[in-house]
Formats: sequence, structure tokens, C-alpha cells
Amino acid sequence: MERIISRLAELLQMKNKLKVLTTLVVIFTALSIKSSADESGPWPVIYSHGPSTGKYVALTFDDAPSGLTPDILHALENADIKATFFVEGQHASLWSGMLSEIVAGGHELGNHSFTHPNLNKLGEDEIEEELVETNYVIFTETGVIPHLFRPPGGHRDSRTDRIAYENEMTTVMWTVNSGDYRRSSERIKDIVLGRVGPGGIILLHDSTESTLEILPEIIQTLKARGYRFVTVGQMLEMTHGRCQWVTDEDESDEDESEPENLSL
Repeated sequence: MERIISRLAELLQMKNKLKVLTTLVVIFTALSIKSSADESGPWPVIYSHGPSTGKYVALTFDDAPSGLTPDILHALENADIKATFFVEGQHASLWSGMLSEIVAGGHELGNHSFTHPNLNKLGEDEIEEELVETNYVIFTETGVIPHLFRPPGGHRDSRTDRIAYENEMTTVMWTVNSGDYRRSSERIKDIVLGRVGPGGIILLHDSTESTLEILPEIIQTLKARGYRFVTVGQMLEMTHGRCQWVTDEDESDEDESEPENLSL
């Protein structure tokens, strides 16, 4: 609470009164919402997949929005499924109105930082600024307060986990990393369909032509296998603490078959 009060004091000194008022609404609303983390386990909880007891999968799109977002939304609408879009704050300014379109389609928004930096290389104040500014942009356009966070490139440590938690967000990684921004559509399909399983969280980007090209086929094939599509938030509601723990030792944003860093 002391930290929240201190934050409010800083905001009250801002010249932009509208931003102060809007941010106050964000903070006080967030205070009234119970964190989705498992209170009985270690704090905070980091998720990389949902429960393996049912055939559910979640499609996630990083670096949203982009010029291809309308086409991605159209493909999802045609398939009658919902997805989770992790928003890069600076992109929201470039593609004005797209966040509202995503929400209008019944999809979920998460936080993916403002400038897509390696958060491990930033100070704590800089990390929080990346998260808070992105939440502000999302809330200003849509009225939605994000409760999910995915660190750019998967670069995270105890500080990023804690700061996300303190800002009422659950950190979400992934089960299947498609590496789609540097691969052909056929290779993306092979990776996703070859590695996905029940409770899988699939990492894609909404700014790559190859993803847009192969997305309908991936969805159709998974449906034929009996999978049902949910948002990450819906998957976490089903999880109820039964999660895959991510540690600094087993987390990686590298592709096992092609060992090189992926800039997600």
C-alpha cells in the first residue's frame, strides 16, 4: 500500500491531469481485483501451460497490434475461436484503434512491455515504467486492465516477476515457440502441430505473413484432433494452481532443433 501511495504522489505532480485521473482509475480498480496467482504456492506463480487433463490449447500473438492484425482477427472470426494478444505499447500508438477491434472480437489483451527491451538489462524503475505505460495505453483505448504479462524474448528474472505481480499481472510464458518471424509457413505448421499437447500455450506473432498464411490450417488440424481453443485467461481459470513452474534453469527462448536466440 505504501508503494501505491508513493506512486499516486508522483502522478499528482504530473502536468497532464487527464493522465493522472486515468491512471488513478487503473490503480484503484486493480487494487480491488484479487490476484490470479496461487496463494498456497511460491510467490509469484509463472505459467507456461495449462492443465493437461483436457484437450485445450491457447493461441497467443506477441507484439500486437500490427498491419496484419485485421487479417489475423478475420481468420480467428472465420474459425470461431478466441485468442490472447500481448500488446507492445509503442505499436498501439502506430495502429490506433486496433486494440479496440481486438477487444470487440472477444479476444484477450496482455502486456508485452512498451518498447520490447531485454528487461533483464533494465533497472527496476525502468521495468515498471515499461509495464505501467503499456497498461495505460491499453486502458486508455479499451477500458481494459491487463492481468497477463509476457516478457519480451522471455527474458525475465525475480525482479520482473515481482514487478508484474505487484501490478496485478500474472507472468505467462509458452509451451510451443513457433519462431514464426523467421520461418516458412510449412515449418511453422510442423513445429506447432508436432509439439503441441493438452494445455499448450502456442507462441505466434500477428505481424508475420507466414503466420497469417498457415494459421487457418493449424486451427483446422487442431480442431480435427479434438482440441478446443481458449484464451490464456480461461486456461488459467481451469488450472487453479496446477501449473508448469518455470525456473531460470529450464526457461529458454531458444529453439531446440535450431539453437539460436529468438527475439520474441
